[in-house]
Amino acid sequence: MSDNTFKKFSNFYVQAVQVFEKNREDYSVSIQPIVNVLIDFNNLLCRDYKNLKWVEEFFKDYFDDVQKCFINMHFLLCDDKRDIEIRLLAGQSIIKLLKEIPIDVMRRMVLPIVPGLLNNFSEAAIGKGTNTNGDIVINCLTLIENVVMITYNDWIEKRGSQFDIILKKIVSNLTTHKKHEVRLKILTMLQKFSEEFKTKFPPINNITTEVSINIYNDENDTIKKEVNRIITKNMELNRSSFIRHLTKELNTSLDKLSLSSASLTTKSQLDISRELIRIHNLIVILGPTYLSTILSFSTKLTDNIVSILHVNIDKVTIVTENENDVYENSQEFFNSIEFRNNVRNDLLLNICDVLVRSGNVNDLFNGVLDIVNVSNVDGKISYFILCLGLLLKLEPNNSGQYNSSLLLLLDISIENLKKYENFFEIKEQDKEISNDIFETSKESFLVSLLLIIGSETISRIHSKLEHVDLINSFYYTLLTYSFSNNTSIRQVAGLSINILTGPDFYRAIPSLVFLCNCNLKDYTKCSRASNVLSGLIYYFKDKKDCCINLYEETKYIVEDILLTLDHGNQTRIFNLLKTLFSFVNASVSWFGEIKSTYNYEKDDEEILPEVVILIHKILTRTKHLILSDFLPIQVIVFDIMRDGLYFCRNFRSRTLPIIYGNWQSIRFKITRLQSEYMEALKNPIIFLVAAKAISVISYMTELSNTFMYQKVNEIITSITYAMKETAKKSSKADPVYCYSQMFEFQKSVFISIPIFVKYFKLSHTEEMSKKFIEICEMYINDKFQPKLLIDKAINGLKLFDNN
Repeated sequence: MSDNTFKKFSNFYVQAVQVFEKNREDYSVSIQPIVNVLIDFNNLLCRDYKNLKWVEEFFKDYFDDVQKCFINMHFLLCDDKRDIEIRLLAGQSIIKLLKEIPIDVMRRMVLPIVPGLLNNFSEAAIGKGTNTNGDIVINCLTLIENVVMITYNDWIEKRGSQFDIILKKIVSNLTTHKKHEVRLKILTMLQKFSEEFKTKFPPINNITTEVSINIYNDENDTIKKEVNRIITKNMELNRSSFIRHLTKELNTSLDKLSLSSASLTTKSQLDISRELIRIHNLIVILGPTYLSTILSFSTKLTDNIVSILHVNIDKVTIVTENENDVYENSQEFFNSIEFRNNVRNDLLLNICDVLVRSGNVNDLFNGVLDIVNVSNVDGKISYFILCLGLLLKLEPNNSGQYNSSLLLLLDISIENLKKYENFFEIKEQDKEISNDIFETSKESFLVSLLLIIGSETISRIHSKLEHVDLINSFYYTLLTYSFSNNTSIRQVAGLSINILTGPDFYRAIPSLVFLCNCNLKDYTKCSRASNVLSGLIYYFKDKKDCCINLYEETKYIVEDILLTLDHGNQTRIFNLLKTLFSFVNASVSWFGEIKSTYNYEKDDEEILPEVVILIHKILTRTKHLILSDFLPIQVIVFDIMRDGLYFCRNFRSRTLPIIYGNWQSIRFKITRLQSEYMEALKNPIIFLVAAKAISVISYMTELSNTFMYQKVNEIITSITYAMKETAKKSSKADPVYCYSQMFEFQKSVFISIPIFVKYFKLSHTEEMSKKFIEICEMYINDKFQPKLLIDKAINGLKLFDNN
């Protein structure tokens, strides 16, 4: 290069650096063009340094300008107000300088500014913590690595403490970064430092070990493999010393966990999450063999973990508002628990797994259960969650080695469940009986947790016949909750029954039925006994592998219930009706369709099967309760009537009198929606009663044909009025409306329309048809109605078009 060209080149570079420095912090000016120019200059310098003599001369003559360019590029990389793209270009340019320009030249350039560079790069990398752009972080870490490796001999022994602080800040903030490349970069950087200057900077070994512990359970296989290599190497070099170090760190983390759990700040919640991850990793590294030697340590571990297990009750919801839906298994229930403090369910289970494999299972359970009974509700929930985690990871109890702890756990679970039986029983109120509570409280969650624990405990007890009284006591308590007034408890009870269903439970059924029969005669125990009997019938009516004949076991009790049905308060009557409904409903499963053999020409009298006589007796004894002042009783009586009429559908001599004799009562449930609509809005269960009444009318229509045509004509005006008024409420309603009692009424009307069209042979010209068509068109033309109602209305209208 000629002197003139060299001079022009140099002047241009100097001017470019000056322009860059002047405008770097002026965000109204685009610096992209000048940055691109300087990057091209830097690339040229890197490419030709070893090949062209003038480049070396340029560095000598314009060293300060190159250093100034380096400094400003570093500031640009660390400036979070600039676009990511230009920051990355700046970072990659100075990385290239550090890698390709001779070390002695770059050492002289960066040595005076090492403290500032390391601090700025680390701050830019940490930035927004785990949300900092991953590419920016990797660029900053790469620069830290290169700067340190070039200069450490000149300052590491004098300013090691400052470097120690910077590394610990990086480790603390970035080992949980969402990009695995960042976590891997930290690990490889620290390993490189450790290999290069561990004697000059001893803390690097501990820092590398700490990072290995923090990311021991990393999801990335490459990181996991590298961490395992580091841990294994430490174990091989000095096992006893390394174990002592891990134990010390575990105790430190447990102490931090205890302190952090006392604070409710967001930062403390993050600290708790990180410490739990660290505790988990330390426990897994130490392994069950080592933990088994220090029981006192296990006690400290369980106490500190329990101290952070605070369930976010506000976010605990039932699986679905369909009470027939249940959790798939206990693991799904455990995973659905949402904790405060960002506690992860999988980590908690992994900790329980190591504790179980340590061999101190009985001591663990006993230590926890000693504290449970003196704890408040929050404390009980925390300790029982730990118990459930231990149960889920418990090894097979083939020789009964865990029986003593399991029996104690079962006994304490039953004791606590019985304390809350009154709390979740359906209670008598002034105008209605509460039957559907969807909210979850601390108490309802505790009950749900105990039901799962009890069922999982029994499934693991060895030699169950030796402990039949205790086990039967839990069965009875579980079935009591199976018809609780809380929907979430009912669903968990369903899961618990599914877990326990099998020969052992089947053998207990006669004893449970006998106990129910005794308690039904006791006024104070009647409600719970009726729940137990209802639960037995409901959950075991379809079990093909059950050798117990539930009909034979329960029919005599049903006879006794019918004799005492009118005695007692409304709560007792309601619970007895639930049992009768379960029996009627189950009879369809037990017997299927029973056809009459009566021949009008040959037989003098129709001989009825025993079960038909009993179901008819139930219908006859309960029909007058439609007139009860208590609306939930009206609802369940209609359910009994609907299923009873369906079961006896082939015995018209028995069903028609029921239909004829109850028409006026049924009619009133529909017409009151017109005459007392405002009252129904205040007390929505009136809509549910009307919905049940319409479903019974549908069955009546199938059984009596022409008789019901005139009767439906009597209520069609009231139905039309109620459907028009409720349409105003359902239009633009939120999705929760679809679980309301008003929606249930609308749905029942649309379900009944096809039945009326079919059995009344309705045509367009009839007045009843015009009313139904008007209802359908009203919902179809309102696009804001719930989709299910619109679909039902479209189906109903098509039937009239086809007739």
